[in-house]
Amino acid sequence: MHELFSPVRSLYDEYMARVRSRSRRLYGQIDSRVRQSVPVMNLGTYLRTVAIDVALLQFIERAGPDTPVQVVNLGSGSDLRMVQYLSVFPQIVKFLDVDFEEAVAFKGQVIDTTTQLKQIVEQYTREGRYELLSIDLCDVQHAMELLTTHTRTDVATVFITECLLCYIPQRESQLLIDSIQGAYSTGTPGGNLWVSYDPIGGSAPNDRFGKIIERKLAHVQEPRLAHSARLQLKGDVRSSVAKAIDHCNVVIRDMWQFLQEKVTDEEKKRVAALQFLDELEELKVMQTHYVILSAQW
Repeated sequence: MHELFSPVRSLYDEYMARVRSRSRRLYGQIDSRVRQSVPVMNLGTYLRTVAIDVALLQFIERAGPDTPVQVVNLGSGSDLRMVQYLSVFPQIVKFLDVDFEEAVAFKGQVIDTTTQLKQIVEQYTREGRYELLSIDLCDVQHAMELLTTHTRTDVATVFITECLLCYIPQRESQLLIDSIQGAYSTGTPGGNLWVSYDPIGGSAPNDRFGKIIERKLAHVQEPRLAHSARLQLKGDVRSSVAKAIDHCNVVIRDMWQFLQEKVTDEEKKRVAALQFLDELEELKVMQTHYVILSAQW
């Protein structure tokens, strides 16, 4: 694996300590999930994180060291991915974390009281390479004004959405996708990339887990990025996906396929030594209902 995946344990521990001092409720939720998570859930979290990193690494390395790159994390939450990327890749000229006002305010407060992290973030902020920005993505017009003001539209840009599109109303999510594709030029050196991690339901008669996800997403109409995942994974022709996402080269895998195709045998052994799982079928059932999508234009 890339050096990017080297652990930063002390930074994480200090960050979580500050989360606890700011919100015992939130810290309790996180701590409870970490302590009580069963192996299949832990491995799912691992796959989700690595799948996004693999897509980003491939894009950045394909662009080359002399091509400037931006990363825009839409709905970034408490993600600290920017620390690793900005330290490893000097060609990243901007890493923009975006979320609702409350989430951004909380993250900013935690960073400001986390000594090591604060020093790192302040350095990258002074350099103009990092920014934490409050945006309501449901207000697409205002969101686009802010995005295009705080980033360059002529630089190769990666957009990340993790379980985000399914929580934005269909009209707004589709408008956001279309607006971003329109604003960030297809003529950019290195192109642009949208990396989306999404849940999908299931249509098989005995697919209980798929039915659970279907119920959870029943109130949401999928935007074209997420809908195209269904089309391709159900075996529909490639042209259906091409029609669903304009001017994009789309690659979609469910997370079980990602595990089989993209995680090396050596890495599988390493992970297995850290987290024993005696029932692979359960992992397979769960991971076939989550997909990683890369749309490049």
